Amino acid sequence: MGEIVGYESAFDIWEALRTVYESSSIAPIMGFCSQLQKIKKDGLTVSQYLAQIKDVLDNFAAIGEPLSYRDHLSYILEGLGSEYNPFVSSIHNRTNRPSIADVRNLLITYDSRLEKQTATDHLQLIQANVAHLSINSQNRHPQWQQHNRSSIRSSTPSVGSFPSILPNPL
Repeated sequence: MGEIVGYESAFDIWEALRTVYESSSIAPIMGFCSQLQKIKKDGLTVSQYLAQIKDVLDNFAAIGEPLSYRDHLSYILEGLGSEYNPFVSSIHNRTNRPSIADVRNLLITYDSRLEKQTATDHLQLIQANVAHLSINSQNRHPQWQQHNRSSIRSSTPSVGSFPSILPNPL
C-alpha cells in the first residue's frame, strides 16, 4: 500500500499501481522465455511436448503478453531433435501459413511414422545381429558342431530298440 500514499485522485493511484506492477512484469516474461527455450521433445510424446509449450504460452497470455503465431511456431520447431529436421524444413518451406493446430496434427503424424520406422530398423538390426552371432558360433566350433551332430545321431534310438508292449501276434 505504500505505492499509493500521497496520491489524491483515483487516476493518480491507478497510474502509480500500473507503473509499479507493469515494471516488475519483465521478470516473469524473461522467466517464461527461458522456460520455452528449455523445453525439448527429448523422451516426451508429441502431446506432452506441445502441452508443456502451451502451459508456458498460457502464462504469457495470463500476464497480458500473448506470443505471436510466429513465436509460437518457432518455439515448437526449435525444441525438436535432429530426427525432425525433414519435418521442420517442410514447415519452413510451405507457401501457405499452417495453423498451429495443423502443425500439431502434422507433427503427430510425422512422429508416428518416425516411431514405426525406428521400430522396424531396430528389429532388422536385431535380426542381423542374431544371424551374425549364429554364423560366428558355427565357424568358431566346427568340430564341436560335428561331434554334436554325430552324437545326436548315435544316441537316437531306432524303432527296433524299444521293447514292445504289445502282445506277440500268433
